[in-house]
Amino acid sequence: MKDERIIAVREKIHTEFAVAEDNLESAVLLYDSEKYRICIPLFRDSLLGGIKALLMLSSDELPEDSLLVDSYNQTEISKKIKLEVGLNEVLTKLRNAEQDSIENPLSISKESIKNLDVCYKQIENFSAQANKLIKKSLLTTKEFKKKSFIRKITITISACILAIPVLVSIISWLVSLGNGLTVSYFSDQNFENLIKTDKDKEINFDWGEGSIISDYFNNIYIRWAGRIKAPKSGEYDFMTISDDGVRVWIDDNLIIDDWQIHWNNKTRAKINLEKGYHRIRVDYFEAEGGAVIKLLWKVPRGHEHEIISSSNFRRVK
Repeated sequence: MKDERIIAVREKIHTEFAVAEDNLESAVLLYDSEKYRICIPLFRDSLLGGIKALLMLSSDELPEDSLLVDSYNQTEISKKIKLEVGLNEVLTKLRNAEQDSIENPLSISKESIKNLDVCYKQIENFSAQANKLIKKSLLTTKEFKKKSFIRKITITISACILAIPVLVSIISWLVSLGNGLTVSYFSDQNFENLIKTDKDKEINFDWGEGSIISDYFNNIYIRWAGRIKAPKSGEYDFMTISDDGVRVWIDDNLIIDDWQIHWNNKTRAKINLEKGYHRIRVDYFEAEGGAVIKLLWKVPRGHEHEIISSSNFRRVK
């Protein structure tokens, strides 16, 4: 049963029993008048309404996932029987009192008044049971909310756990957007006549005798600039493979100067770097024929040279 339904049933129990008590008190006070006959049926109707609501609260309307369902189901029949037996006793006494009032309108028997006292005590018993069940229904509602809250927390945590790989992927993707180097193409050896600017993930190109960019096969000058990340402190062994000339600066220090026409020449230079980012600039020119430029390194305690990956480069404005 939902919270609103529980509240409605509780209010109905209180209201019906309160009306029953009022009518019973009126019947007792007016037992020597005709109004007595009116109060008895009103008392009976209110009592029936209260008992019906009490039975609803005691068994039929409990939520399926309530912690109290099992205990209620085990004693549901006995509770109903007990309530119905008590109700039948009260209704029998009420019928007798009502019949007595009809047969003896001017003189109500002491037995009828005694029966009304018994009814009054039975109402108190019903009210006590109602209050007990109301407390349990409040516990039921509290436990239900607690379980619902725990379930929501569990779902939220599970969703977060499942979302972590996705978030990591998204964060990695966002971080990778800044990876690589800014590349600029020029048509003169002074790097003044800019053709276009772009971005490259790494310096690892072999254009053969094809065009480097649209309509430019020969006599083109390229500059890559940005930052390079040293994963650890130590001596780094840089190597270029180029056709034609190449120059490499690290933190404004020219470490490779192979600015001449040749074919797939390898040039190496060693430099000590602290862990972290350092400025890097690579200039390259292609005169004619084939065009190749590759930048590799061997990290401290590394075994062989490898192309420097985009994750070790950061573009700067």
